[in-house]
Amino acid sequence: MAEIFMEQMEEKILGLEDPLIATILHWFRYVDDIFVVTTATTRQIDKLLNLINSIHSNLKFTVELEVDNRLNFLDLSVTRLGSSLEFDIYRKPTFTDCVIGKSSNVPNNIKYASFHSMLHRLISIPLSLDNYLKELGKIHTIARNNGYTIGEINNLLLKKLRKQKRERIYARIPKDGNDNWRKLRYGNKDCIKIGNELRKVGIQPAFYNDRTIGNYLINNKPKIGKELKSGIYSIKCNDCDSTYVGMTQRALQTRISEHLKRPLSHVNQHMAEQGHSFTMDNVSLLHRGHKKWKLSCLEMLYIKEASKNNTVLLNGQLTPAYYSPLLQ
Repeated sequence: MAEIFMEQMEEKILGLEDPLIATILHWFRYVDDIFVVTTATTRQIDKLLNLINSIHSNLKFTVELEVDNRLNFLDLSVTRLGSSLEFDIYRKPTFTDCVIGKSSNVPNNIKYASFHSMLHRLISIPLSLDNYLKELGKIHTIARNNGYTIGEINNLLLKKLRKQKRERIYARIPKDGNDNWRKLRYGNKDCIKIGNELRKVGIQPAFYNDRTIGNYLINNKPKIGKELKSGIYSIKCNDCDSTYVGMTQRALQTRISEHLKRPLSHVNQHMAEQGHSFTMDNVSLLHRGHKKWKLSCLEMLYIKEASKNNTVLLNGQLTPAYYSPLLQ
């Protein structure tokens, strides 16, 4: 919507029959950020700004003039050298070199996304040799500070350069758009095995991680207690380290109540044999969801993960043959 509105504004501004508009030589816009090359004087620029701001009563632009022949625009620093322009990468003073660390438990496409972006910008902008090497050095520094090696970054750069060269030589063949994609939550490296198997049958996996900043930010929406949610859960014995991992499509409190009441449930049998107890306080919701096929796969993953961590599991019915070959 913002782009549609700005396109209409742009047409009105550039369509004005005013001598000040005629001073504009070049006009480059990204949403509401505009880079203008003009022959106007400083006083005329102020009048030009007032003219543009008169187009819409609720939209007011501000202006930033070049200083020492240099002006920053988005992530570029543009320097005027006589009749030519020199480009450099611009980072705000508040920039930090923190990216997703190499040891983070996230899929590689997310882990390397920031470096793909920085390297794409490096080879796409016509930088001078000095500015190119300076920016590459900054990328190397960011990589080292976050656990990556220079070799990894250089390999990514070489792949991008080869791809860029191929695209310049050969015509790009448009895709038919019939790719079959499936969204998969990334839990651990076992998910990569699942993704590889899906590719064999023509399904492209798109991994995501739900441990995002947004999930940890404060919001004022009424919170639903875990007892009313569904998904993958674990219930720990109050008196020992025994744990049961399960899944439910109904309210968690309903499923836990069934565990405690049904004599054949592993939780109830443990209570009867050991004289121990279970309460809702020791129930954890490991993954929220309601789709049966998805929960079934995730249940196996969480049980396998708990087994690898030497957790005392009460899931006695789950033998190694129960696991999918994808999880071996």
